[in-house]
Amino acid sequence: MLFALFAACEKGDDADETFVSDVANSTLESPKAEDVTVTLSPDGSKLVITWPVIHGAGGYEFTLYNVDDTENPVVVGTEKEVVDGCSAVRNVETDTNYKVVIRTLGNDKYNNKEAVTASEVAYSTLAPTDMTIANGGDINAWLTANPIPADKVGQEYIIELVGGQEYTVSDAIDFGNQQVAIRGSKVNHAKIKMTGNASFLTNNGLKLKFVDIDCTDLTAGALLGTSTVPDADSQVASGEYVVANPIMLQGCNVTNLSKKLFYNMNKVKYCIDYLGFSDCNIQMQQTDVLVHAAKSSIIRMDVVKSTLWSTTQVGKFFMQISGQRPNKITGRTGAEFNFLNATFYNIAYNKDFVNWNNYRGQSCVFLNFQNTLFTNCGNNNITDKMQGNANMKHDYKNNAYWYNNAGGKDKYDNSAIFSDPQIADPMNGDFTLSSIEHIAKRIGDPRWLPEEVIE
Repeated sequence: MLFALFAACEKGDDADETFVSDVANSTLESPKAEDVTVTLSPDGSKLVITWPVIHGAGGYEFTLYNVDDTENPVVVGTEKEVVDGCSAVRNVETDTNYKVVIRTLGNDKYNNKEAVTASEVAYSTLAPTDMTIANGGDINAWLTANPIPADKVGQEYIIELVGGQEYTVSDAIDFGNQQVAIRGSKVNHAKIKMTGNASFLTNNGLKLKFVDIDCTDLTAGALLGTSTVPDADSQVASGEYVVANPIMLQGCNVTNLSKKLFYNMNKVKYCIDYLGFSDCNIQMQQTDVLVHAAKSSIIRMDVVKSTLWSTTQVGKFFMQISGQRPNKITGRTGAEFNFLNATFYNIAYNKDFVNWNNYRGQSCVFLNFQNTLFTNCGNNNITDKMQGNANMKHDYKNNAYWYNNAGGKDKYDNSAIFSDPQIADPMNGDFTLSSIEHIAKRIGDPRWLPEEVIE
């Protein structure tokens, strides 16, 4: 009996020749919103939407919308897809608001008319907010007046900033071993002005999402960093204090950063399990090492769909790691560095791209560069200085190198493009590409490429 019910729902009433509907000559209703089930797949990549059968229906009209911008919903998949069953599946993204729309279709066989209105169900892949700083102002003062509750230690604490509101950080904020996410709006970013000794510090993970960060008045050593006092419980046998949860910027715009992007404060031997920059545009006036793990190690670093660029050209590393070799840290076997669909410009202009003696040439370290553009970076010698020899694991595909308007080269990534990417106006932040070859291979941050035409 269960199988028979399932089959009827999957194929629709019309598909079963022996079935006779007891609903005829009617205007049908859409499935009730409260009866629609929306389930996120375990990996977070898909939504599975199911609804109960409406007897006498000839199918259903289904649409999923991205409604981050409620005034301009974006169709996900096929709009008004006709579904001959009771379920649909769509690919989805994290940190996104969705709306499910289902309308019952009529059935001429039983003289049933389609539903006049569709059912709508809201669903969000955003993690729930714990607190909202509603009216802008100084985040330091707000945290002093509203400390993170003790019962939230050990859980991610999500602080919401209101889209379009202006906030300031006037001094270092050290969240210690409390895992925190500070999140604005994807469509209308909140704005944070860093002043004086402002910085965000953690020893257990910190995410900044969908905010514009102005570092013009920042005098602290770094925008992001590790706590000066580690969590004693995080220390492993090899001596490192492990930051197990991600430190990351996602969907952020950073301007006028003349200090380090990340620094571990050179006081504690940390093991940073994850440092990431996703969907970011980070504008710097490079004067120093940008990612500096002094005495510390980084196990995984991602730069994905992001642009990192400097308006100055200096002889400073992009990244320096001075900690232990990854496979000598308790519980770790190696490290990986993923540069995927990224654009780098004027970073480590006439200096080695990285300085990492305990990583260079080690087979436990994996370099994964895909669809990434390096222009005026690393003294025109990037992978040679990063790898040191052919033993280091690597995967290089569809990358491009260009240096000082005179050509590019690379020792190990020898299948790359070494021609002018024809960047529109890089010193003013416009990295739109005109090179047909670069565009065809989808090289660089996707925001600077024309929309891909899918046949």
